[in-house]
Amino acid sequence: MRQRFLIDSADAFPMGEGVAVTVNGKSLVIIHTAAGFFAVLNHCPHMGLSLDNGTVVGKVLVCLWHGAQFDLATGACLRWAANEPPPEAIGETRRPLITFPIIVEDGQVVVEMEVMSSE
Repeated sequence: MRQRFLIDSADAFPMGEGVAVTVNGKSLVIIHTAAGFFAVLNHCPHMGLSLDNGTVVGKVLVCLWHGAQFDLATGACLRWAANEPPPEAIGETRRPLITFPIIVEDGQVVVEMEVMSSE
């Protein structure tokens, strides 16, 4: 079941920076860009390190730790970690960044997530 979670005022998120928040027990990064707001899991698919300290370039998040690049809108891995062969070279696939629907309503940032039904 999909549920909406109020995060904070849109003004709380500086343009071009990632801000770590905890939503429904998950660490997310909320990123405000000229193209709008994005919400991603604060977990790099490469090695599991946090992404809230990454660099934002347009709609691309660059992981600080190893330079992997992800499309904020789709989660697609655009560039694998620097100094490593791409996963395809060893018969694996690139894992995407997990993204979440995000909207701004009346100046408030809201994220949608799947939650387990209590029934």
